[in-house]
Amino acid sequence: MSPRSAAANEQRRERAKSRILEAAHALFTERGYDATTLAQVSRRAGVSAGLTVYYFRTKQHLVQALADRLLHARIVRAARAAAGPDEQLAAVIDAVLQTAIEEPQIIAMHLALLLQPGVAPYDALGDDWVTGMDPENVKEFGWALAGEERLAAELEREDQRVREQVAIDPAKILDNFDLPEADKKVLAREDFARVIRESVVEETRNGVWGWVDDDLAFVSPWGFDPAGIAVPTQVWYGTRDVLVPPHHGEWIARTVPGAVVRLNELGHMGDPDADLVELIGWLTSP
Repeated sequence: MSPRSAAANEQRRERAKSRILEAAHALFTERGYDATTLAQVSRRAGVSAGLTVYYFRTKQHLVQALADRLLHARIVRAARAAAGPDEQLAAVIDAVLQTAIEEPQIIAMHLALLLQPGVAPYDALGDDWVTGMDPENVKEFGWALAGEERLAAELEREDQRVREQVAIDPAKILDNFDLPEADKKVLAREDFARVIRESVVEETRNGVWGWVDDDLAFVSPWGFDPAGIAVPTQVWYGTRDVLVPPHHGEWIARTVPGAVVRLNELGHMGDPDADLVELIGWLTSP
């Protein structure tokens, strides 16, 4: 039997990635982000867990790939059909908004992850990785470093505590953290309270394993060199963030070539309304 051609191998890879994305799409829609694990995606797609991780290192990469897949064709089609620059911009914005209407869960996950400050690689900052973090965060990452079994057991207990707390007052979901006032004000908003109530019920309905996956990913190597990123990149972070301290954002901004820093004097939550408008404007700019 002659070996497969490069073209045939590429087709097999694309089919495998497509199955993984379709499985992730279905599971994220059915269960939500936190309740979905990479292992569940692999089983639904009928591929090995190793193949899923080879193509999509984390759940965040899966969400990004899904959003890109959903948005790309619509945006290209809309831009090509428009006559001039102004019409193109209007058409692209309409395409993005229409996608958000048709795929609200995936686009909401994508925007939430884009707006969520992310930690620098654990192996890049060494002992300074936890410097400036609230002790509760340091404790949780300590569980992750102790291994999956310890982490899962601790998060089972933490999940129960969070559910009980949110049932009393959603604004107190992080009451054991010493948050800046800016974050407390965001969490006290009624629209956020509604989202917190709904998400806490759903996010661990099928167990804490999505949460476990995330924590383990945070303290694992990224699997690529961020200095090789070649696309336009913005790095957003707050100077008073005690969940992802500012030096994480500073490291990412220094490392990613040409990264544009968007700094605020707030905390982890930023200014959700203004941030979303600015982010969509940047993503849809020519």
